[in-house]
Amino acid sequence: MLRQAGVSTEVRAEMSGHSIETAMKYDRPKTMEKERAAEALDEMATN
Repeated sequence: MLRQAGVSTEVRAEMSGHSIETAMKYDRPKTMEKERAAEALDEMATN
């Protein structure tokens, strides 16, 4: 939820008491999030 809200990996790692590497391991983007990111890139490229 924090990632979806735009909170940085560094902040999420610190809040959970994990290293950045561990936070990234357990906090992978979901397919829907990657699709939204691709759509955002498409929109930026066409504007």
